[in-house]
Amino acid sequence: MHPFARSVSATSHRRRRLAALVATPVAAMALTLLPALNADAAPEPAPAKIMSGWMPYWTTSSSLATITANKALYSEVSPFWYMLTWSAAGGSSIYQQVSNSSKATAKATLSSLGVAAWPTLTDGMPARRLSAIMQVTATRKKLVSQLVSLAVTEKYQGLDLDFEKFAFSDGSSTWAATRPAWVQFVKELSAGLHANGKKLSVTTPPLCNMNSTCGPTTGYWVYDWKGVGAYADVVRIMAYDYSWTTPGPIGPFGWAEANVKFAVSQMSPGKVELGVPTYGRDWVARDANNKLVVVGTCPTNKTVDLGRHEFDSVNAPSVLAARGLTSKNVVWNNTYKESTFRYNKYYTGTVTDPKTKKPVATTCRVAHEAWYADSRAVVARAGLVGKYKIRGITTWTIGGEDPAQWAPLTAYARSLAATRTGQSLPPVVSTTVAATVHYGAATTVTAVAAAKPAGPAAALQWRPIGSTRWSTVATGKLGAKGVVSWSRKVVASGAFRVSVAGVGLGPVRNVKVIARAVPSVSSTAPRAGTLVRMTVAIAPALPGQTVYLQLWVPSRWVTIATARTDARGHAHFTKIGGRAGSLYTFRGVVASSASIVGTVSPLIRFRTR
Repeated sequence: MHPFARSVSATSHRRRRLAALVATPVAAMALTLLPALNADAAPEPAPAKIMSGWMPYWTTSSSLATITANKALYSEVSPFWYMLTWSAAGGSSIYQQVSNSSKATAKATLSSLGVAAWPTLTDGMPARRLSAIMQVTATRKKLVSQLVSLAVTEKYQGLDLDFEKFAFSDGSSTWAATRPAWVQFVKELSAGLHANGKKLSVTTPPLCNMNSTCGPTTGYWVYDWKGVGAYADVVRIMAYDYSWTTPGPIGPFGWAEANVKFAVSQMSPGKVELGVPTYGRDWVARDANNKLVVVGTCPTNKTVDLGRHEFDSVNAPSVLAARGLTSKNVVWNNTYKESTFRYNKYYTGTVTDPKTKKPVATTCRVAHEAWYADSRAVVARAGLVGKYKIRGITTWTIGGEDPAQWAPLTAYARSLAATRTGQSLPPVVSTTVAATVHYGAATTVTAVAAAKPAGPAAALQWRPIGSTRWSTVATGKLGAKGVVSWSRKVVASGAFRVSVAGVGLGPVRNVKVIARAVPSVSSTAPRAGTLVRMTVAIAPALPGQTVYLQLWVPSRWVTIATARTDARGHAHFTKIGGRAGSLYTFRGVVASSASIVGTVSPLIRFRTR
């Protein structure tokens, strides 16, 4: 038996078990010491259902395709299927705007997807008629009965009211009388629907005015959010159509947020949905005096288009192409959080000379300005769901959206679900980094902000293991594809995360440092029978780490001693040299801990003399 191996037989049963575990070849030893890492890579939760929206009967096919592809995000949708009408002979009635076959197909599809149908009813009555009906108990109750019967007979899960004529046709002089009658109507309809297990949402124009001032008598105050919010299950805010006759953002972000902030002060945040546009408009540009920007004399023998045109965000690429533009011509307005582009359209033809009465050649230039809500606009507004704890967003229209919105929206919805379950996931930022890195080596941290333009500032943050404090260790900007990377030297275990301005925080990514072990010996040729001092210095220099000293005996390693590192990260061992002329081979094995991944030192050799 080797002299140094005699001590093995005298060890306890526990020590023999430990020796059996660590007496393995070097490569296997390193694998044995690796702990389970990246606990944050657990399965992601299902996304929170933050989406609803309107499904016009003329876009049924594309709307259903969108819902089918993203069903996990939808709580309910509102098909535009019904309109209230009135006749002197019969009073109020409900007109169905879609064929029975189309309705049946859509209902079956939504049911199979587990998405509730809350069809929308619009006001197709003459101006002021609906207000008058609501102000009379008998006619109001008749209408309530008709609506409840519709929901029950058709087996809808709820109804959505979109009565816009109060705001845009009746005139503000009627609002004082309409407002209490409207609240009473919502109260009675809500009670009737609830009694039958149905829900009620009401869609209203904004109550904040154009400069984002909000109050009980600002904006379209006839809709009384506090009043209807006490009875309706959902109140949807139409935070769009801000710019109508003149060029400008469809629904500037600050104005939309002001409406949300006011709404949650009037009712439970869980009832509020923010209406988000998925469309754009193209206007003829205006100058400082609000005059159309038309340069030159336009021909009279050709049609010169000076109108306003609307387009769905999904069609933005083709709209740009038709105007001879590309995505490079689109400018992201970070204040309004919408995209805009400008271009000129030229018209060449003739006009009649007033003197000669003959046609003469002429050309004019018409300047255009367009704004639209692309994926970035929708994602930015969705961020208000978490900020104000509102129910979600609702889009006009489902199917008109920029398809690039779905990946970041899903990521954000997962982050909301994760927050509710105590997990930590990114809203729209993904981060990758190696789980383990050798001490002193560099690792690359890469972050991707989905559907984001180039340019936003990003910060790389670091938190040492055992600490709760984050510090910024590097900064950068997103590249053209929304990607930013850093190379960082790792000298301790901890965690990285990335913060992107205007987007949010990425997930926490744990990184564990693989220790470095450097051995030394007091003499490589000690006299037989004298003390030999061996030291294993680890980096990072952590105290209290377990280090095993192993001796190579024929065909295997045997653990013969255990030590803890001191304040400098050094583990010390003392042994007595054996017979003269003997060669001894040792190594230090650093055990894994919460602070480091274990490693094996280079060999320690000496021959006694």
